Amino acid sequence: MSQKMSEQRHSTPPKKATPQALQAYERLMILIDRISISKLVNRVQPISTEAKDYADFLIKNVEQEFDFNTSQELYVSKEAWSVVDAAKNAVIKDVLKTALSIDSNSAYDLQSSLLKNNNSQALVTLAKDKVREDVSTLV
Repeated sequence: MSQKMSEQRHSTPPKKATPQALQAYERLMILIDRISISKLVNRVQPISTEAKDYADFLIKNVEQEFDFNTSQELYVSKEAWSVVDAAKNAVIKDVLKTALSIDSNSAYDLQSSLLKNNNSQALVTLAKDKVREDVSTLV
């Protein structure tokens, strides 16, 4: 058997985009966008004047968004799911760290600090890039 035929037999066939897979990647892109600090803080307003209450509310929102989309894991690559999970964890860590580091106990100061010190943005951007990369290989 020629080497070329052997290579063809052992190579994986190109993946085809299924409607479910494309929809899952779309949902993940929406999830990533919704949990990014800038969008999250603008969408989720403080529920009280206390920074701790606001931080808890933001984290609850991120976790709910993520939980709502866990079924998408079935249709996306392990790498894409891992990066999205890491982005979610980075956003939560960012909220917690900022809430603990601000001098004020004001929810509005926390909101402002989060927008200024958006440390999780790099992982959020990485997650979006991975989703785009995966989709480009499917279509």
